[in-house]
Amino acid sequence: MDVSSVFLNGKLSEKLYMTQPEGFIEKWKENFVYKLDKAIYGLKQAPKCWNSSLDAYLKSLKFQQSKIKAALSSKYKMKDLVNCTLEKATEESDLFSSEICQSAVGSLLYLSTRTRPDITFAVCNVAKFCTNPTKYHWSAVKRIFRYLRGTCDLGIVYSKQNSCFCVGYSDADWAGDKNDSKSTSGYCFSLSSGLISWRTNKQSCVALSTAEAEYVALSSAAQEAVG
Repeated sequence: MDVSSVFLNGKLSEKLYMTQPEGFIEKWKENFVYKLDKAIYGLKQAPKCWNSSLDAYLKSLKFQQSKIKAALSSKYKMKDLVNCTLEKATEESDLFSSEICQSAVGSLLYLSTRTRPDITFAVCNVAKFCTNPTKYHWSAVKRIFRYLRGTCDLGIVYSKQNSCFCVGYSDADWAGDKNDSKSTSGYCFSLSSGLISWRTNKQSCVALSTAEAEYVALSSAAQEAVG
């Protein structure tokens, strides 16, 4: 599930003020500032405020934080694969054949640009490490193939029963790449319930906030919409 305007749900514990945004300054209030009642995008405290708000509400619903993974890890040697974070190879890394890896990722790239937009982000992620891949990178590539094998019946379907309006979406993570702190943009456009254009790529600049990363992604989506 995705929470709409998520950071606006966080409550500030400090008194914070901001200058008036350009275009919203009234003539007789040029020297006024705004007092923030809620956290907003770009605010350093915003992620913490939202986390505190969500944590308190979940606990009010009688939820409890599970420590089962910590308990299992203390007993057995384990790897947490829930969220696969890929990093560059180091001197201690167990390297894998770059030729095999590049061939496999090339096939996945072709498929992701034709009929399987659902793997585009994952393929873009592993493609960054094809020059000097490790066995861990290769495991991530094989995970995509396993996903494809289990979802062979998925595809893009266009229906004349649905709206013929073109609808677009954009999104971005913030500093998702742990190697250089750059964010990743993504957008997609649909027509008659089927996707007609999609893309994901690492941003060329280092965004200093979630809001900045979102604006960069939105700019790419806007260019695609106009083009």
